[in-house]
Amino acid sequence: MQLKRILPLLISLCVLPMHGALAQSNLLLPAGRIDRSRAFDEALLVQSGPESTQAPRSKYKAALLSALVPGLGEAYAGHTNRAIAFGTAEAGIWVTYGVFKYQESLRHDRAIEFAGGAAGASLSGDDDYYKAVGRFLRSDGQGMWNEYVRRRARDTGEVIGVEYFGDDSWAWTSQENLDFYRDLRRKELSAGDNATNMFAFALLNRVLSVIDAVYIVSRDHRAFEAQGFGLKLEAGGSTMARVMLQNRF
Repeated sequence: MQLKRILPLLISLCVLPMHGALAQSNLLLPAGRIDRSRAFDEALLVQSGPESTQAPRSKYKAALLSALVPGLGEAYAGHTNRAIAFGTAEAGIWVTYGVFKYQESLRHDRAIEFAGGAAGASLSGDDDYYKAVGRFLRSDGQGMWNEYVRRRARDTGEVIGVEYFGDDSWAWTSQENLDFYRDLRRKELSAGDNATNMFAFALLNRVLSVIDAVYIVSRDHRAFEAQGFGLKLEAGGSTMARVMLQNRF
């Protein structure tokens, strides 16, 4: 009878020290050990997080967008830096075009004003008129523009222009003034040619952007397909991780 009363007491005395020792051992764990373990588990989750299943863009749509606006296809494909490069080039081309057109207009007006002041030429003529003003010292007279037009029509039957009289007539005061006018006209035409050349650069920029957009989308497709077979690391809990062999069809 006494044994039955003493046995529970003995068991209690044995269990309590063991519980205390276990508790003490937990307290003696190095500080931050649990935090480092959790950080490792979280790192596993980040590394083995859900793989992106978003397929690359359509290369045909990327090509069409780049043909419309260089860089737009690259932006559609998600390549921002390449989009900025082609977009900047396109903007520079059109800014340069605007500068050349402005120069052409400015030089045209200056040439007309000079012809009006130094040769008495009309200020409202067309381009053929100002070409004729730059070819001869005077509109009328021996060997001048009107006689030249009549002679070509008589000898060859070719109509190279019309004769100019009255308010449309001109007479340069010196050869130097005529040469200066011709130089102004050359600069005007040069600016116009440079502006036209910008269309060629704009076309070239589009072609390069289309090629680049198709290339990067095709490259993205290959990279996406390469992700379909390989090793994948997944975390299964605070202390467990697993490696899977996967393939996408």
